[in-house]
Amino acid sequence: MQQLVLATRIITYIGIGITTLFTAIFFLQIFYTFFALFIKNKRFNKTNKFNNHCIIIPAHNEAHIIGDLIKSLKAMKYPKQYFKVFVVADNCTDNTAQVALQAGADKVYERFNKQLIGPNFAVHETLLKIKDEFGDFDSFSWFDADNIVDENWLSIMNDAFNDSKKYDYFTSFRDTQNFEDNWISSAYSIEFYRLVSQVATTRSAFRNPHMVEGTGFMVRSSLLEKNNYWGKYQSMVHDTEFSFDALVNGYKGVYVDQAKFYDLQPTDWNISWKQRTRWTVGNYKLGNLINKTLFKNLFFKLEAPQKKLNYLEYIAMLTPSWLFFFTLLIINTTITALNLVLLANNIDNIGVYLGALSLPIMFIYYYLITFIMGLCVIIRQAKKIKRFSPWNKFKALITYPIFIFLNIPISMYASKNKNMKFVNTQKQRSLNTKI
Repeated sequence: MQQLVLATRIITYIGIGITTLFTAIFFLQIFYTFFALFIKNKRFNKTNKFNNHCIIIPAHNEAHIIGDLIKSLKAMKYPKQYFKVFVVADNCTDNTAQVALQAGADKVYERFNKQLIGPNFAVHETLLKIKDEFGDFDSFSWFDADNIVDENWLSIMNDAFNDSKKYDYFTSFRDTQNFEDNWISSAYSIEFYRLVSQVATTRSAFRNPHMVEGTGFMVRSSLLEKNNYWGKYQSMVHDTEFSFDALVNGYKGVYVDQAKFYDLQPTDWNISWKQRTRWTVGNYKLGNLINKTLFKNLFFKLEAPQKKLNYLEYIAMLTPSWLFFFTLLIINTTITALNLVLLANNIDNIGVYLGALSLPIMFIYYYLITFIMGLCVIIRQAKKIKRFSPWNKFKALITYPIFIFLNIPISMYASKNKNMKFVNTQKQRSLNTKI
């Protein structure tokens, strides 16, 4: 029995050590989310200079929805002669091109390529055509076809573009159109508020390169040229690939909180599953591309401490979440089982009782951490999301940890489907749209 007690203690210490290690790996995400509560976003001085901006929209069978975005872009309070809206109708079988032109797009390019599938390839090819036909622009911005843009978006982004620090790329506030549709759309909304606003806010405050999240971002043309007009980024998660490239090469990014656009979140479970699986498979494949550079820079290159921490964050993001989960599950199940045996043999003290609860404590710990992160989001974004009812925000907080936990089965499924090709996920405009 003494040997069992000793073994239980050793395994418990190992479990505590591994839990501490995993918490440390994910600490940055927790820290960024919490610390944003105490940071004021950078405001940019108004400029009298009007730069020429290129806005591009990759679209696949988006005729039902793209018109709203183009109309919102054309309604922006920025001189019309200083920006153009381009659409690439990518492998479309509907009338996306015609709808885009009727809505006011300056030019629509139709692309048919069944080998190179994905918006990154479409955007790369189209940017080269735009350069040949329209010459140079000062920047390029990317929007998904289901977005709607605030009328001041480009004016505010132009102010940031002309800041004396000469940032290389810019991200903006990703608001949501349909928070109140169901638990899926509200969870997506909270997660994007967290990533695009709070994490980016803290990163910008500490002058850390932050991640581009797929839409609503701007890149300086000089940087675009350096990277072959987005041709350098060929993975399924090209935005993350660009973000890692920015980290490695020291590109300066900034988050522009006052410039906002509205994203449309999935409400259908099947669409959500496909989209998140695509992201996860994309992360796995990206890991194969960058792991060598990632570990080399982390362990063998002399760089600033905050940069090293960012490399750890990429390791956490690119490692299958099921690996973390099942490691903890096996250890905590073992600890619980051993302590139940000790209790059955009348060996009882506070440590044994806590050990017997190790498995449920693991799940409670996870739920509380993610719940608190969601609560931090609701608190910080209170003014921006006051249009949503308190009851719906409370329900979203309760279900948000479940949404995040689903990364585990999704990562398991993705591990078995690593040959998955790019999948387009279409969404319908919500009847409950609030902007």
